[in-house]
Amino acid sequence: MGMIAYHFFFDLSFFTGPLFLLARLTAMTFILLTGISTALLFNQLVSMKIGYQKILTVLIKRAGHIFIWALIITGITYILFPREFIYFGILHFISVSLLLIIPFLFIKNRLLLFALGLIFIYLGQVTKNSIAQAPPSLDYFPIFPWFGLVVLGLAVGRDYLRWRPLLIPIGYQPNRFFTFTSLLGRHSLSIYLAHQPILIIFLTLYRQLSH
Repeated sequence: MGMIAYHFFFDLSFFTGPLFLLARLTAMTFILLTGISTALLFNQLVSMKIGYQKILTVLIKRAGHIFIWALIITGITYILFPREFIYFGILHFISVSLLLIIPFLFIKNRLLLFALGLIFIYLGQVTKNSIAQAPPSLDYFPIFPWFGLVVLGLAVGRDYLRWRPLLIPIGYQPNRFFTFTSLLGRHSLSIYLAHQPILIIFLTLYRQLSH
């Protein structure tokens, strides 16, 4: 849902201009949730007692699966928008982040994770003016500072696991809204691949009809 909201505002800003900042704020939330979901997945895999080698295999396969689709998007956008094709967009970033985050999964100190996340964000801000400007792209998410948000999400996910018994009572039955959003979460990649062309078609038609 966060990715749909991000691309809705991004596409709308492409047509209207002033909503790009709102799109970026939505993207920040989505990337933060990437770290949180990784913390939850790691905790679930550890509780299954399948061994760290198999856990790493699951994470690497997950990253590889996303990266394949990222390459497909690169190819499609290169054909359609050769001057602004997506060479390191949100999917590229997430796939690489899922590999980079692996060592951080074994850091148990949540305060240290928070500190590292803030350091990565700071380094991204400090070095952005000293590094050569990246070529134009429709969607670009460099490792720094964005990876810092993933690390912060990992720390938040650890805190959620710590306080979950107090936040969610034993025997709690999720309502229809949470059931629906959980279903979307399990099919997030498919929704990501389908929603963007639908949004572009909808906004294009809206713009033509409004004029």
